[in-house]
Amino acid sequence: MLCKEGAIRTLLRIRQSSRDQSMLEALSEAFALLGYTDPVPGKGIRILSIDGGGVRGILVIEMLLKLEELTGKPIYDMFDFVCGVSTGAILTTLIGLKHHTLDEATEIYKNISMQIFTQSALKGTSNLVWSHSYYDTALWEKLLKEQWNNKVLIETRRNLKVPNVWESIRASAAAPTYFEEFKIGNMLHQDGGILVNNPTAVAIHEAKLLWPTTPIQCVISFGTGRTAPNPLDPFATPTTSEISVHTMLSDLLPPHVYYRFNPYLTDMLDMAEIDPNKLEQLKRDALMYLRRNEDKFQDAAKALSETKPTAQKLLDWLTLQKTDSRFYFNIDFFYSG
Repeated sequence: MLCKEGAIRTLLRIRQSSRDQSMLEALSEAFALLGYTDPVPGKGIRILSIDGGGVRGILVIEMLLKLEELTGKPIYDMFDFVCGVSTGAILTTLIGLKHHTLDEATEIYKNISMQIFTQSALKGTSNLVWSHSYYDTALWEKLLKEQWNNKVLIETRRNLKVPNVWESIRASAAAPTYFEEFKIGNMLHQDGGILVNNPTAVAIHEAKLLWPTTPIQCVISFGTGRTAPNPLDPFATPTTSEISVHTMLSDLLPPHVYYRFNPYLTDMLDMAEIDPNKLEQLKRDALMYLRRNEDKFQDAAKALSETKPTAQKLLDWLTLQKTDSRFYFNIDFFYSG
């Protein structure tokens, strides 16, 4: 422990005097390996959480565009911690890790969906019998490798604006019957949405491990659509996971901190839907939801934009200057479901 503390103090001094970009990137990775996390830049911790839902992730992109419009900032610059399940994992890495614009993310997302979810029913049924997955898992993995390469997660810390690859996304999006489960080492991984399709509570838990004494400034939680309750169809209501997580956080977090956005849909689309007309209706549903919830989005943007008080900035600066052993040591990792 003393050796680790000494290493962190030394690296902090090097960082203060360095202006070399490659050096700063290497130091960022070293801090992650040592378990050191800088203070958050804002008033408190800002968290983004995105549910699973396949192609319904298009809804989330429309809502993210609204936040960028209201704040004037790219998504990766708004949040300190991002968490996603399945389609949420894909989106958070595209915009948070790779810094794609939302328009670019939309095109990548649509391109992958069209390649994966376009196949004959005969081939899908055959796949399901032999590999327990309806869609072509090998093609899915090929597309992920092309988009995210074989970079290991710790190397992403060299990007100084990453808030907190392909294998983590593959593991988080291993939806049963759609794709095969994914093996890493001796462990089999399946879609996190099976148990926690709304990962907001998980995101808060992990963020507090990184910054245990820092208050939560804002939590933005995006769902991927729901249908109006129908007494004749009990399965048309939101999942138990979504309801329980949302209710709990609404009760526990103070006002103007927690914001859950989950549009009502004309029709609940399957996660593999590629019909252009239905996808266009999905986008119309999102735009209608944005208009009806303008005030709520305005409040969320305001909460995200709160700046750190001068006294807090001074306290953070003093913390970084300390030469004693009072540092927080945490493990920083990408939550893959």
